[in-house]
Amino acid sequence: MRMRSLLFVPGDSDRKFEKAVSSGADVLICDLEDAVATAQKEDARSRVAEWLSRDGSSTPPLFVRVNPLSSGVTEADLTAVVQPGLSGIIIPKADGAQDLKTIATFLDHLESEAGLQANTVRIVVVATETPAAMFALASYAPPDPRLVGLTWGAEDLGAAIGIIAN
Repeated sequence: MRMRSLLFVPGDSDRKFEKAVSSGADVLICDLEDAVATAQKEDARSRVAEWLSRDGSSTPPLFVRVNPLSSGVTEADLTAVVQPGLSGIIIPKADGAQDLKTIATFLDHLESEAGLQANTVRIVVVATETPAAMFALASYAPPDPRLVGLTWGAEDLGAAIGIIAN
């Protein structure tokens, strides 16, 4: 899978999803986290699950940015979206490889329930959004078999440590 360009799409906007499908991006990331207001999270899960259930032959691979483990709703996000059509997930605000392992354990069970082969759902980790994460970067080596990328998230890290300007 080629992952040069990734386009985030709010999980609660059918209109933006339809536009994103024809954008030319290598991967669409259906966002259940920052782009969705708390009151809309459940609706966004349902919409994203419906998008995933469509015939994906005409769309780029679909990843879903779930809510972080600290939110308490990650398992609900995963339960809604792990199905045929899901290429992978983005884990935000991860504190290290232990968060990846926790989510991979959820995925093992959910893939089996959905009739997917083991390790079908790939993972990209936003590896620098928390202060603890900065000290845990080495924990991703050797990589988990699901891990296809690490990415940087400076805005949330800045907010967590009280930076007032970029």
